Amino acid sequence: MTQSVGLIWLNFIPKRQNSKIDLIQLQLLKIIGTLQALTQINVERMLLAAAILISAFLLNLFLPWWSIAIPGLIFGYVFNKKALVSFGLGFLALFLLWGGQALYIHLANDAILSTRIAEMLSVGSPIIVVLVTGILGGLVSGLAALTGSLVKETPSSRKFS
Repeated sequence: MTQSVGLIWLNFIPKRQNSKIDLIQLQLLKIIGTLQALTQINVERMLLAAAILISAFLLNLFLPWWSIAIPGLIFGYVFNKKALVSFGLGFLALFLLWGGQALYIHLANDAILSTRIAEMLSVGSPIIVVLVTGILGGLVSGLAALTGSLVKETPSSRKFS
Protein backbone atom coordinates (compact mmCIF):
# COMPACT_ATOMS: atom_id res chain seq x y z
CA MET A 1 0.00 0.00 0.00
CA THR A 2 1.44 3.36 -0.97
CA GLN A 3 1.26 6.36 1.28
CA SER A 4 1.24 9.96 0.19
CA VAL A 5 4.29 12.07 0.90
CA GLY A 6 2.40 14.03 3.53
CA LEU A 7 1.45 10.92 5.51
CA ILE A 8 5.02 9.59 5.45
CA TRP A 9 6.23 12.94 6.77
CA LEU A 10 3.65 12.64 9.57
CA ASN A 11 5.50 9.62 11.01
CA PHE A 12 8.59 11.76 11.72
CA ILE A 13 6.77 14.48 13.66
CA PRO A 14 7.37 14.19 17.39
CA LYS A 15 4.19 13.25 19.27
CA ARG A 16 2.78 15.77 21.74
CA GLN A 17 -0.33 15.74 23.86
CA ASN A 18 -3.19 17.05 21.64
CA SER A 19 -1.70 20.42 20.85
CA LYS A 20 -3.60 22.64 18.41
CA ILE A 21 -0.56 22.80 16.12
CA ASP A 22 -0.52 19.00 15.78
CA LEU A 23 -4.22 18.92 14.93
CA ILE A 24 -3.75 21.65 12.32
CA GLN A 25 -0.74 19.83 10.83
CA LEU A 26 -2.74 16.60 10.68
CA GLN A 27 -5.64 18.32 8.90
CA LEU A 28 -3.27 19.98 6.43
CA LEU A 29 -1.60 16.66 5.66
CA LYS A 30 -4.98 15.02 5.06
CA ILE A 31 -5.87 17.86 2.67
CA ILE A 32 -2.54 17.45 0.84
CA GLY A 33 -3.14 13.70 0.45
CA THR A 34 -6.63 14.33 -0.91
CA LEU A 35 -5.33 16.92 -3.38
CA GLN A 36 -2.65 14.49 -4.58
CA ALA A 37 -5.28 11.83 -5.25
CA LEU A 38 -7.53 14.32 -7.08
CA THR A 39 -4.64 15.53 -9.21
CA GLN A 40 -3.84 11.98 -10.29
CA ILE A 41 -7.48 11.38 -11.28
CA ASN A 42 -7.67 14.64 -13.23
CA VAL A 43 -4.48 13.80 -15.15
CA GLU A 44 -6.01 10.49 -16.26
CA ARG A 45 -9.16 12.30 -17.35
CA MET A 46 -7.18 14.92 -19.25
CA LEU A 47 -5.24 12.14 -20.99
CA LEU A 48 -8.50 10.52 -22.08
CA ALA A 49 -9.89 13.79 -23.46
CA ALA A 50 -6.59 14.66 -25.17
CA ALA A 51 -6.28 11.19 -26.72
CA ILE A 52 -9.81 11.43 -28.14
CA LEU A 53 -9.24 14.98 -29.39
CA ILE A 54 -5.91 14.31 -31.12
CA SER A 55 -6.90 11.01 -32.70
CA ALA A 56 -10.28 12.40 -33.85
CA PHE A 57 -8.48 15.34 -35.45
CA LEU A 58 -6.11 13.04 -37.32
CA LEU A 59 -8.87 10.69 -38.45
CA ASN A 60 -11.03 13.62 -39.53
CA LEU A 61 -8.31 14.71 -41.96
CA PHE A 62 -8.62 11.55 -44.07
CA LEU A 63 -11.96 9.91 -43.25
CA PRO A 64 -15.61 11.07 -43.27
CA TRP A 65 -17.15 13.09 -40.43
CA TRP A 66 -18.48 10.02 -38.59
CA SER A 67 -14.93 8.77 -38.03
CA ILE A 68 -14.82 10.98 -34.91
CA ALA A 69 -16.83 8.25 -33.15
CA ILE A 70 -14.02 5.69 -33.53
CA PRO A 71 -11.58 7.25 -31.01
CA GLY A 72 -14.38 7.83 -28.52
CA LEU A 73 -15.42 4.19 -28.79
CA ILE A 74 -11.88 2.84 -28.50
CA PHE A 75 -10.67 5.11 -25.70
CA GLY A 76 -13.95 4.77 -23.81
CA TYR A 77 -13.33 1.04 -23.81
CA VAL A 78 -9.61 1.19 -23.00
CA PHE A 79 -9.69 3.81 -20.22
CA ASN A 80 -12.81 2.21 -18.70
CA LYS A 81 -14.12 5.21 -16.77
CA LYS A 82 -17.63 5.41 -15.39
CA ALA A 83 -20.37 5.99 -17.94
CA LEU A 84 -21.08 9.65 -17.17
CA VAL A 85 -17.37 10.53 -17.00
CA SER A 86 -16.72 8.82 -20.34
CA PHE A 87 -19.61 10.66 -21.98
CA GLY A 88 -18.52 13.99 -20.52
CA LEU A 89 -14.89 13.65 -21.59
CA GLY A 90 -15.80 12.46 -25.08
CA PHE A 91 -18.26 15.34 -25.40
CA LEU A 92 -15.74 17.88 -24.13
CA ALA A 93 -12.99 16.70 -26.48
CA LEU A 94 -15.04 16.95 -29.65
CA PHE A 95 -16.91 20.06 -28.55
CA LEU A 96 -13.55 21.77 -28.24
CA LEU A 97 -12.26 20.29 -31.51
CA TRP A 98 -15.24 20.94 -33.78
CA GLY A 99 -16.26 24.13 -31.99
CA GLY A 100 -12.70 25.41 -32.25
CA GLN A 101 -12.46 24.51 -35.92
CA ALA A 102 -15.82 26.14 -36.66
CA LEU A 103 -14.79 29.27 -34.73
CA TYR A 104 -11.50 29.40 -36.65
CA ILE A 105 -13.35 29.18 -39.97
CA HIS A 106 -15.83 31.79 -38.73
CA LEU A 107 -13.03 34.23 -37.87
CA ALA A 108 -10.80 33.41 -40.84
CA ASN A 109 -13.37 34.30 -43.50
CA ASP A 110 -14.99 37.27 -41.72
CA ALA A 111 -18.09 35.21 -40.83
CA ILE A 112 -19.24 34.91 -44.43
CA LEU A 113 -19.80 31.13 -44.39
CA SER A 114 -21.38 30.89 -40.93
CA THR A 115 -23.65 33.88 -41.68
CA ARG A 116 -24.92 32.22 -44.86
CA ILE A 117 -25.52 28.94 -43.04
CA ALA A 118 -27.32 30.82 -40.24
CA GLU A 119 -29.57 32.50 -42.81
CA MET A 120 -30.21 29.19 -44.56
CA LEU A 121 -31.18 27.49 -41.28
CA SER A 122 -33.03 30.59 -39.97
CA VAL A 123 -31.17 30.60 -36.64
CA GLY A 124 -30.31 34.30 -36.61
CA SER A 125 -26.74 34.44 -35.36
CA PRO A 126 -23.68 32.82 -36.94
CA ILE A 127 -22.31 32.12 -33.45
CA ILE A 128 -25.22 29.74 -32.90
CA VAL A 129 -24.02 27.79 -35.95
CA VAL A 130 -20.56 27.53 -34.38
CA LEU A 131 -22.04 26.32 -31.06
CA VAL A 132 -24.35 23.81 -32.73
CA THR A 133 -21.40 22.44 -34.70
CA GLY A 134 -19.48 21.89 -31.46
CA ILE A 135 -22.49 20.33 -29.75
CA LEU A 136 -23.13 17.90 -32.61
CA GLY A 137 -19.50 16.75 -32.63
CA GLY A 138 -19.56 16.47 -28.85
CA LEU A 139 -22.70 14.35 -28.89
CA VAL A 140 -21.29 11.93 -31.47
CA SER A 141 -18.04 11.42 -29.56
CA GLY A 142 -19.69 11.48 -26.13
CA LEU A 143 -22.14 8.76 -27.09
CA ALA A 144 -19.32 6.72 -28.66
CA ALA A 145 -17.21 7.00 -25.47
CA LEU A 146 -20.28 6.10 -23.40
CA THR A 147 -20.83 3.03 -25.58
CA GLY A 148 -17.19 1.98 -25.21
CA SER A 149 -17.27 2.26 -21.43
CA LEU A 150 -20.59 0.39 -21.16
CA VAL A 151 -19.34 -2.42 -23.41
CA LYS A 152 -16.35 -2.82 -21.09
CA GLU A 153 -18.65 -3.03 -18.05
CA THR A 154 -20.86 -5.80 -19.47
CA PRO A 155 -19.98 -9.34 -18.48
CA SER A 156 -18.16 -11.13 -21.29
CA SER A 157 -19.61 -14.55 -20.63
CA ARG A 158 -22.71 -15.58 -18.77
CA LYS A 159 -22.97 -18.96 -17.21
CA PHE A 160 -26.33 -20.62 -17.41
CA SER A 161 -27.12 -23.58 -15.22
